[in-house]
Amino acid sequence: MTIMNYSIEIILITLLLSLNIMAQQNAGARQIALANSDLYSQDVFSIFNNPARLSNIQNPQAGIYYSPAPFDIQELSYSCASFSQPTEIGTFSFGSMIYGFDLYKETEIDVGYSGKINKSFGLGCALRYKNISIKNYGSASIFMVNLGTTIELSNEIASAIFIENLTHASLNNEPNQIPTAISIGMTSSNIQNFSLSAAIRKEIGFNPSVRFGVEHKLLENFSLRFGVSNEPDLYYTGIGIFYKYLEFDYTISSHPDLGLTHQIDLIFIFP
Repeated sequence: MTIMNYSIEIILITLLLSLNIMAQQNAGARQIALANSDLYSQDVFSIFNNPARLSNIQNPQAGIYYSPAPFDIQELSYSCASFSQPTEIGTFSFGSMIYGFDLYKETEIDVGYSGKINKSFGLGCALRYKNISIKNYGSASIFMVNLGTTIELSNEIASAIFIENLTHASLNNEPNQIPTAISIGMTSSNIQNFSLSAAIRKEIGFNPSVRFGVEHKLLENFSLRFGVSNEPDLYYTGIGIFYKYLEFDYTISSHPDLGLTHQIDLIFIFP
């Protein structure tokens, strides 16, 4: 290895760590298009965003998600796959994720379960294994627990709570190295083919992030989505296309300083 290549690696790793540039978005292009404000969303990627919502799915689902170059940086590519299986005793789910490149890489495996406590109240939990690897510096792994709830207030209005890293897991006993955050949100649907959602996410040590999302079912098989959030200021727009047992989602997000990020996913709902 030349001195120049070694210096570039040191600079990249330093920037990654100083910016805390761990995977900043959970998987799911629809959720991202709504600024992650819809904690009540119901698809296979809910294992990452609020596993409690999986208690209402009726059919097995499989999904793949890909973001090729977040902030137009190919080295930060993000890919994910997940599967959910409803049963008579609840829904079991599985997800995996890879983020980064050969110098810095995160790998995740999630195993979740969700069930209905009663007709209106759902509860879900996901155990996450996370490995972070830095070239020439080794790797470290941790386990963490995510917990979520959903409450159906009426046929059109629901609320949800999602707690990330409930166990305050961290690498090398460094506090707040892996974020611990709580999100509280509400969703209103079936308003002339519109769905509105709002949420507040509070991460320990940081200001709360306020998020809003709007989804409009423009046609029977086509939806438009918009979202906005602060801390940082981000803007989102996306589409959803549905055909029989397939759903295709595409989202583009804009950061005022770091530029654009593209996200796509494909969901298959088993008959």
